[in-house]
Amino acid sequence: MIMGSLGKRLTGVLLAGAVLAAPAAERAEAATLAPHRAVYTMSLVSAEASSDIATARGVFSIDLEQSCGGWTFNQAMQLERQHVTGEAIDFVLEFSSFESFDGLSYQFTSRTLTQDTVIDEYRGAAERDAVDDPGEALYVVPEGRRVALPAGTVFPMQHTLLVLEAAERGERVVFRKFFDGLRPDESPFDANVIILDGPMPAAEGPATGLEETNAALMAYEWWPLRVAFFPGVGQESVPDFELESKTQTNGVAREYVFDYGDFVMRADLARIEPGEQMDCP
Repeated sequence: MIMGSLGKRLTGVLLAGAVLAAPAAERAEAATLAPHRAVYTMSLVSAEASSDIATARGVFSIDLEQSCGGWTFNQAMQLERQHVTGEAIDFVLEFSSFESFDGLSYQFTSRTLTQDTVIDEYRGAAERDAVDDPGEALYVVPEGRRVALPAGTVFPMQHTLLVLEAAERGERVVFRKFFDGLRPDESPFDANVIILDGPMPAAEGPATGLEETNAALMAYEWWPLRVAFFPGVGQESVPDFELESKTQTNGVAREYVFDYGDFVMRADLARIEPGEQMDCP
């Protein structure tokens, strides 16, 4: 899945992301994520009249690296929307994070720009003493902002691992508190994942042409997943953002579908290559 909940954060992905997975005795064989760099081309699937969008296109990229202490994750989206009035609006989303393997620490930074003007910016870190303990996130931007993380809250990379392990066990629904650092006033979000089917064969589905030149990354079964993010504050019954992905057992997503409410975008995997993986003692 590898994404956070960028959702309407265009003023928002990543399903990367267990830290509160089931106890070891109940878990299937631990999932592993493949470090990789991937580029997706984005196209408009549908737009309601209320969106005022005539066309939309963009590029979405992911860079996942494994260090000796955790995962470094970079994500970027460039999106151009052409409105029926003829006005063109450019959005740029940038997101970076470091997540420790033990699930005790998480650092993040993100910016959202429109027409080269920063409209959202978040920077900070989260800590906890044990993976089953509550924690807290402290922001540098906005300065001094704090967010309490209830016990059971998961970070993005942990969330991806949790979902993949649940799929391997034959589960169909995974619900967790989810924190990626975005929109602190509504965090942590409630993330509800539905495992729609699967596993599907590596030779079927989108991006099958990439298997010939990238067998080490692409020769994996995949799961069709759908996740809905609900603001953690209040009792919202309508998700803030929904995302579908076709995610392989190694964490590589072949396709994303971003549902922003009044318009829907699809991201098709166009290029992929192995990422950095340090040789740690």
